[in-house]
Amino acid sequence: MTRWILGANGQPFSDRDAATAMQAVLAAEIGPHACVEVIPHPDGGYAVRYSGPPQPSAAKSSGRAPPYPEYFRLRPALRASVDLMLVASLGLLMLLGPGRFLSWVGLALPAPHALSVAVLLITQAAGLILVIHGVSGVLFRWLSTDYHVDSHGVSSVSWELHNGRLRRMWTHASLSDVRVVRSQQSPLERLLGIGTVTLLLSDGPRLEVSLLDVAAPRRLRDELDLRANRRRAVAAVGLADLAERRP
Repeated sequence: MTRWILGANGQPFSDRDAATAMQAVLAAEIGPHACVEVIPHPDGGYAVRYSGPPQPSAAKSSGRAPPYPEYFRLRPALRASVDLMLVASLGLLMLLGPGRFLSWVGLALPAPHALSVAVLLITQAAGLILVIHGVSGVLFRWLSTDYHVDSHGVSSVSWELHNGRLRRMWTHASLSDVRVVRSQQSPLERLLGIGTVTLLLSDGPRLEVSLLDVAAPRRLRDELDLRANRRRAVAAVGLADLAERRP
């Protein structure tokens, strides 16, 4: 398969540097399994010629993870809520087997029957509270945050409790403004295969968008870094081509 890549409005690049920048963008996107080269165009100027197999089939045949689609959604991984899952499990144990739970923690039931029944009921009530807290916490943490990624930027949509009121928070980062993409993992997060991916924006050192508790954070970091470099290169190509076309 061979394709010709041209500049704005389907016209050849008037400057070789602009064509070379587009070549770098395509090479980063497609990978080493295809030939991308800058050649003179018959009508004048320069064009980028692409030939070779597409990268997705090469990745599939090599057994690597399939590439991300152009648009995809992410949520925090459920295994990030392992602490709340343990709380719910403990509550379930107290709810279904209060006597066995008390014996495991080394507590004996009092001799009067009425008092022992009261202790069992209190244990079951405490277990029910823990189950509700754990399950609701897992669901809220998972459903309250949503990440959207496309070829232009990354958006974070979340619901937060503020002064007893639920409010919606929306944050967006354009990939052309991303300066650094980094990932962070604690030892436990490495064991669980989750982490945080942070996008630092070029507008200032404190402007950032964080994707919390996502699965495969290093792979996601590399994907977002590639997309950010691609968008910056495309913007540079467009500006260079526009400057060349000005009278």
